[in-house]
Amino acid sequence: MNKTIVSLANFLCNASQMSRDTSAEATVPSGDGRRQIGGRTTPGFTGVRQAFEATLVHRTGAGAALCVIHNGRTAVDLWGGTDLHGRPFTADTLQLVFSATKGAAALCTALLVERDQLDIHRPVAYYWPEFAQAGKQTLTVDHALSHRGGLAALDRRLSLDDVFDGEPVIESLAAQRPLWKPGSAHGYHAVTYRFLVGKLVKRETGTPLSRYFAAEVREPLGLDFWIGLPPDLEPRVAPLIDGPPPGPAQRLILHIARRRRSLLWRSLTLDGTLHSASTAELFNQRRSHAAQMASATGIRALAGMYAAALGQAGGTPLLSPPVLETVTRPRAEGWDRCMFTRSRFALGFGLHSKMSPFTSQAAFGHYGISGSFGFADPTLDLAIGYITSHIAPDATNDPRIRALRAALMKSATTT
Repeated sequence: MNKTIVSLANFLCNASQMSRDTSAEATVPSGDGRRQIGGRTTPGFTGVRQAFEATLVHRTGAGAALCVIHNGRTAVDLWGGTDLHGRPFTADTLQLVFSATKGAAALCTALLVERDQLDIHRPVAYYWPEFAQAGKQTLTVDHALSHRGGLAALDRRLSLDDVFDGEPVIESLAAQRPLWKPGSAHGYHAVTYRFLVGKLVKRETGTPLSRYFAAEVREPLGLDFWIGLPPDLEPRVAPLIDGPPPGPAQRLILHIARRRRSLLWRSLTLDGTLHSASTAELFNQRRSHAAQMASATGIRALAGMYAAALGQAGGTPLLSPPVLETVTRPRAEGWDRCMFTRSRFALGFGLHSKMSPFTSQAAFGHYGISGSFGFADPTLDLAIGYITSHIAPDATNDPRIRALRAALMKSATTT
């Protein structure tokens, strides 16, 4: 399918080259029978395997996979559980990862910075003249990419068809007045971020974000990572399943947020457009997979992308050290106006915080609302990808995910 270049072959989870301290197949008991765990780990990462097994939700349709690259070598390559059709999760399973896609988008803008095609200090309107409306004349690329632009929600009400089409969202962003003075605060642009970045990339390169990512990242690195999934790959996608319903306290918070049209509600649902009683039902559709607002990826691709960002791929790194430092430097930190918690952002990448807990302050990457995530930690020389079909209501604070992060830190610091 995708080509695989030699520079990535040494760490893109080639099980035949990995140590056999852990068997290729193991089982863990579950409520629906014996659940298989496939894949391998290298010496020193057995604790990560145990933590991964604990993340599996024991119900049909709940599968997951984990890939960890440490010091340029694949240390963990695991998968387990089944999809909604009862098919086992495998190394080739593709999964919708929601906002974990923002890491891929951030890598694209980082490449434009690297090539002097994008100046983060210029106003967005320099690249997108129609954007210079409603007090946004001085809103910079830096503001837009670090969630400080005040465009997390829109005053214009859009339909679901508008969102999947994309152009009505872009037109609305151009006309939107910022919800706060750009640069004075930050708030997570959960939905609008993708459209802001996509327009910047297209205006500067003449190429949609999906094609730019494919040409500059996916194809050169041989990654199984798709922004806008081709129809012939649909059979490989594991359908999402909804997590447990919210409890009384969560229902009350959601009710109040909706009634008061809080920024939490407005930013996460685009003012209700993306609200659904079933997130899985909304996104288990062909048009959701084909849309360029989310991506489907294999587990090895998510980890491989961050390994390449760290320069672990061999040969010429994707980003020079000065540019990597520029795009991962904290630019927004503290109270998040949209998420009602503390968050930290670089130029598109999420940074370690209460909202996005990683393995160190230096780590950068992104979580998706489903519970999938990918990140790199230069201090531990780690690149990690985790995908799951089970939508977690609060994945970043799930005790099983916390245990997985702890096991990763322990293994990386003692191996």
